[in-house]
Formats: sequence, C-alpha cells, structure tokens
Amino acid sequence: MRRVLLHRHIFKNGGQSLEKMLQLSFGQRLLKSEATQQELRQILTRNTEVVAVTGHNIRPQSTWSGEIQNHDLVMLRDPWERLVSIWRYLNLTKKPPEDMAVLPMQAGLHEFLYQMLRQTPWHVYDHQVAFLSRGGDEWTRPTAGQLASVQSFLPMTEGLGVVDLWEESLRTAEQRLCEWFPDLVLFTLQRDNASADDVLSRDHARKMIRDDCGWRFFQEI
Repeated sequence: MRRVLLHRHIFKNGGQSLEKMLQLSFGQRLLKSEATQQELRQILTRNTEVVAVTGHNIRPQSTWSGEIQNHDLVMLRDPWERLVSIWRYLNLTKKPPEDMAVLPMQAGLHEFLYQMLRQTPWHVYDHQVAFLSRGGDEWTRPTAGQLASVQSFLPMTEGLGVVDLWEESLRTAEQRLCEWFPDLVLFTLQRDNASADDVLSRDHARKMIRDDCGWRFFQEI
C-alpha cells in the first residue's frame, strides 16, 4: 500500500517551519498544493513519486482507503495566542492571506480584532475546529457535531502537536511517523515568520486582549 504524509497547514501554527522541514526531508517528493480534495487525489494518482503533501486546503475528508493510506501532521495552537500572533505578523509583514486583505495592517490590537470579528469572523470563531472538522465549513461558527468529529479525528493523528510544546511535539511526531517515512527529520528550528517575542503564554495573550479591548469585547471574542 502507498503511504502519503499530509501536513494540514493552519495559518500561524508554525506551518512555514514544518514545510521547510518536509522540504529538507523529501525534496522533490514533497508536493505543495492548494488543490481541492478531489483534485488532490487525482494529482497523487498521477504523481506516484510524491510521499508528502503540504497545504491549507487539506481537510480530514482526505482520509482515503484503498491504494493510498494517509498519515497526518497537524500543529495546533492556543486560540488566544494565535489571535495575537496573527496581529503581530500582519503588522510586521503587511502580507496577509487573500481572505484577510481587508483588515487594517497597522492598527492597534483592539481595532484589528474588531475588524477581524466583523469582516473575517471565521478566523476568530474556533477556526482550528472548523478547519479540522469532517465536512466542516470554516466560514461559519463550528457546530457541536463538528467539534465531536474533531475530537474523534485527533486521537488518530500520528503527527499531532501544539505550538507551545514545539520541540516535544516535533520529537514525538517524528518518532511516531518514522516507521512509514524513514527520511522524515523534524528539525528543532525557530519557527519561520516568528518574531523573537511571538511565543507567549495563553494567560499573557488573554491579558493583552482583555486590557486592549475591554471586558465586553473580550467576552464577545
């Protein structure tokens, strides 16, 4: 059976660094793709040399049976820390994803989150749950059923990690995946696109948002 490693890239969850590690591990056998589920399967069928795929559109529906067995690499992040990281990143780089181009790039935290909540709420309302839910729609707030589907998916994810335990997550994912992907090396690198102060605790991120935005808006978020 052919085995393929799928890196499900969630924005501002260390994905750029993971992509670099996959490139160093697999070279031309890594496919960077934003294809739909059906398109991706067709691409893999045509390109039998591909052993790993990275992309923002890969959802758990990409779990296939038959001739292709996929294994997953997913990095999660505390939602409060992720919001602050998005604000810092876009203020620094001025290079937003296409669906975030409407947001003010040089605004303070309060104004930025206010506009994000009004114009791109899918990046605020449990974005990671929506991204990973089977059949989930990331443009709406996730349902209880979608949360349950993610809870069933995550225990089956061999390469599951969290940003605030970066080194431990890389080490564990490599150990669990090396049986099928012996060339995989998840180096302990500083995450790409991360400033020196990008890593902060959940409590610090919550305090920043609460102090800048006020209690009422904090509760709405």
